[in-house]
Amino acid sequence: MGERSYYSEKSYTTVTYSRILITSELLKNSLAKHGVGENKTFQLTFPDILKSLQFHYIRGYFDGEGSLSYYAKANTYQVKICGTKEMLEEIKRRVGFVGHKLYKRHDGQTNNYYISIGGNMQVISIMDLLYKYSTISLDRNIKNVYN
Repeated sequence: MGERSYYSEKSYTTVTYSRILITSELLKNSLAKHGVGENKTFQLTFPDILKSLQFHYIRGYFDGEGSLSYYAKANTYQVKICGTKEMLEEIKRRVGFVGHKLYKRHDGQTNNYYISIGGNMQVISIMDLLYKYSTISLDRNIKNVYN
């Protein structure tokens, strides 16, 4: 995996990024069995997994599709997670934040939403739920909240 640069016409700057391509037919078929098929950005649903694995799955999903932000002026944290309406509604239900609203990410008919949860107590509660008993996770999220 190497770094490449590309020219961004929107900001007129050079941005460094990494990319990995996996072309395994076996992996593709295995992911499809668990509900991760082509065009997952607009069609992904929560997989049928053991209840004991649900928070591990949500943590991995958050590591890939979520963000944790800190706003110094307000001294507050915010969690955002992107996904399909179906995926986010199920995550909300399982995490216990049913009352939070989903927001469309783009105009038009795309099934692409995000949920935004703010406030230090709520964010710490979510992070505890996802990371407290984890043995595998992205350190950046843990360091941001617990330091």
